[in-house]
Amino acid sequence: MHFDKAQLPPVSAFWSLTMYDADGFQVANRINHFAIGDGDALKYYVSSPWLTYGTLTLDENTGDYVYTSYGTNDGYNILYEEAFTVVVTDGHYTTTGTIYVQTYVDPYSLAW
Repeated sequence: MHFDKAQLPPVSAFWSLTMYDADGFQVANRINHFAIGDGDALKYYVSSPWLTYGTLTLDENTGDYVYTSYGTNDGYNILYEEAFTVVVTDGHYTTTGTIYVQTYVDPYSLAW
């Protein structure tokens, strides 16, 4: 995965990537480099489909995603944050990315 400096993921808080082997352990290597190589056939899927305040559409071949919030900035709703995890695999190695998005939520729908 490569991001040009001006094309970092559009998230409102932070994002993280972690690479695991087939047994679920972080991958160690002699050059301390954690990346899936360019040109690998990659598949993308969401491992945390429990979104509450919106919907997510993910293209499994490109990794392009669209998060659509149920709420709007109508003056009554409040800004809230929710997250989802995207998994990328080449069949041998797996990388996960947790993406945090801001959405507008009816404050009365939140569990306090």
